[in-house]
Order: sequence, then structure tokens, then C-alpha cells
Amino acid sequence: MQIEKKKISEFFYNTEFLCKCGKCNDYEISKHHLTMLDFLRIYYGKPIIIVSGRRCKNWNHTIKGNKNSAHLRENCSDIKVTNSRNRYKILEIIFKRDLFNRIGINSKNGFIHLDNDDSLVKEVLWTYND
Repeated sequence: MQIEKKKISEFFYNTEFLCKCGKCNDYEISKHHLTMLDFLRIYYGKPIIIVSGRRCKNWNHTIKGNKNSAHLRENCSDIKVTNSRNRYKILEIIFKRDLFNRIGINSKNGFIHLDNDDSLVKEVLWTYND
């Protein structure tokens, strides 16, 4: 079943957050998370590409995601960032504006994980390439 594309915030569409399993059609994302992404987009001044949004349990298991991943809930997304200069600019905005309190950096695969999941430890920054 195909999901109808609809705008869910100033800059983002529901289909950008759609689980990649191709079966569940889950794309729910919290208004707070969308607001933070919109602020990031405004301050960054360039489009932000979502590479991963919501995940169903089956898809999360398939890709070997963390069992308690914020992607299983409505407060998380991974955004595409392809070079160190853009990564720096995005992180600078996030820290100055206090937009997200959980950040993961994967420079090898070119993305930054952003979330404000209240059920997980806050004010953390990690890399995936350790």
C-alpha cells in the first residue's frame, strides 16, 4: 500500500520519515521533533535530507539496530551530512540553539543521528566509527 505524500511541517513530508521495511507504512514523528528539524533547517539555510526516520521492530531487527533505538519511537531521525564543514555547521547550530540532546555521528556513512528521546540518556554525543 502506497502512502500519500503530505506536508507535515514547514520543510518536511511524511514520506521522508517512512519506515524502510516497505510493509508497515509507519511514518509517525513527534511535532516536537519536526519543530526542532524545522529550526535546524532555518538556521542552516540549506535543505536537510532525512535518511532514516521511523522504524518498525522488524526493520530495526533486520538492520541490526539497537533494541531500544529511538527510531522505534517518534523522536528521532538521521540526516544526510556528507562533509566535515557541513557537519561542523550543523553541530554548531544544534549546540547554540539547544535543538537536540542526543547526537550520533557517522562520518563513514555520511549521516548524523538526532533525537530528544526522553526514555534514553540525555546530553550524549557518540560516533559510529569507533
